[in-house]
Amino acid sequence: MRSLKLTALVSAASMAVLSAIPAGAANASTPDISSYFVKPTFEYFNEADVNGIVGLKLPKTVSAHVEVTFDSPEGLAFPYYTTDVKAGGIAAFQIEGYSNTEDDYRNYHINIQMTGGTYNTSASPFTEEFTVPDINDDPDSFVAVGYEFKLDDKISESDIEYTGTKQLTGTYKGKEVTADIKSYNLHLNGVIKGDVTGEGVVDGSDATLVLKEFGSQLAGNGTTLDARQLLAADVDGDGTVDGSDATLILKYFGLIAANQTPNWDDIIPKN
Repeated sequence: MRSLKLTALVSAASMAVLSAIPAGAANASTPDISSYFVKPTFEYFNEADVNGIVGLKLPKTVSAHVEVTFDSPEGLAFPYYTTDVKAGGIAAFQIEGYSNTEDDYRNYHINIQMTGGTYNTSASPFTEEFTVPDINDDPDSFVAVGYEFKLDDKISESDIEYTGTKQLTGTYKGKEVTADIKSYNLHLNGVIKGDVTGEGVVDGSDATLVLKEFGSQLAGNGTTLDARQLLAADVDGDGTVDGSDATLILKYFGLIAANQTPNWDDIIPKN
C-alpha cells in the first residue's frame, strides 16, 4: 500500500465519516467506513492505488452536491467524483496516490455546495485543493481526512467557520487508520434584519430587492425571494414585504453613510 501525505491545507481536515458511524456498525472504536464509499466518476479509477479517504458529514437539515476533480499533465478539471448527499448524510471518497513530479502529477479539488437549514438557503461553496503523493518507502501507512459541518444561527460575514480539529481511529479494509477531524459551523440560520442580499451589510441593494419583490406581488407573480430573504426584508415585522420596508432600509443605510450607528428600534415606527 502506498502512503498518503496531503498538503497543509487539507492535512488538517476532518474524517467526519468515522465519527458519524453508529457504534453498532462495527467496533465502536474502529468503525468500518466502506459502506459510505461513493462510486467514482473517473472510468480509469484504480482501487489498488488508493492511499487515503476524504469524507464529509452533513447536518440533518442540510444536503450537498459534491464534486471532486483533478488537474494533471493531460488536462484540467477531470471529473473524479460527482454525487448528491442527502440531508444529514455521510459520504466517503477513496483517493488515489500519485507521484506528483513535474511531468506526472494530480492536483485534486473538492467542491461542496450545501443547501438547507431553517430557510432552505445555500452556503457559499466550500472548496479545497490537495495532492496525494505516491511514496512507496512506507507501504503500510494510510491517512484519512474529511470535513464535519454543524448548523447554527450565528450572524457572520462568512457562511462557514472553522471550529477545531480532533483525531479519531477507524478501520479501512481491516487495517486501523487515524483520521484528522476538522469541524465547521454553517451559519445558514442567521438573519440580519434588512440584509436581503445576504452580504452581511444593509445598503441600497437590499432596498432594490425589496422593491423588486413588492412589484412582483403587485403584478400577481410569484415571490422573488427565498424564506431567509423574506424574513430579512420584512423589517417592520408586519408580515408583508412592501415599499415601507424599502424606505426603512434606505433610512438605515443613510445613517451608515453618514457615519452614524443606526438602530432599528429608532427607525421602525411604533404602533
